[in-house]
Amino acid sequence: MPYYEITVDRERCTGSGVCVVLAGGTFDVGDDAKAYVLDPEGDPLDVVRQAVEACPNRALELKGKSVSDEDSSYTPPDLSMFGEEHIRAYEETDGATGFLWNGATCLILRTTGAKSGLPRKSALIYAAHTSAPGDDAYVLIASQGGAPTHPNWYHNLLAHPDCEVQVKGDIVPVRARTAEGAEREELWKLACVQWPNYDEYTKRTDRVIPVVVLERR
Repeated sequence: MPYYEITVDRERCTGSGVCVVLAGGTFDVGDDAKAYVLDPEGDPLDVVRQAVEACPNRALELKGKSVSDEDSSYTPPDLSMFGEEHIRAYEETDGATGFLWNGATCLILRTTGAKSGLPRKSALIYAAHTSAPGDDAYVLIASQGGAPTHPNWYHNLLAHPDCEVQVKGDIVPVRARTAEGAEREELWKLACVQWPNYDEYTKRTDRVIPVVVLERR
């Protein structure tokens, strides 16, 4: 029976239940301040990782490993700076804090909400790409960690492809498009140089993960 041990920081844990929902009811915290996930019929590692990464207070840390985990190319990220905190630090320091995140280059994507029409911001990993001679572009992967649905920022770009990115201290107007075919395969490999976990995310979902190209306007 495979098991995965997760340490729990009780001072941070608020008992919101997000982790329990994502772990499909196989997740429990013991009196020893450790969380154990048991699954006699399969390997729950992916849902356990999603639970750990979804914890809003970063109270969980995956410790245990199985044979399948040893063979995996997945590397759990350091989530000490994430979401709104990442955006705020990036903007306040022009990327001195936040441009590099877990070794990958990041930008701030500024979109218009598909339904609300309100301005939205996301801190995202990107890969630099030259789409034409002398014309730099930015490549984003709409992975959402392998979730079953596309991230909100991707829906925003479909509705409003004209947007902006902040790369370090530069604000760049760009237009978004979704790569297809051979171009998509090439850019996927380029993005995986920045973030190898993208290949692992494809195993978590049945959807085709979009590869987005942001070209200067």
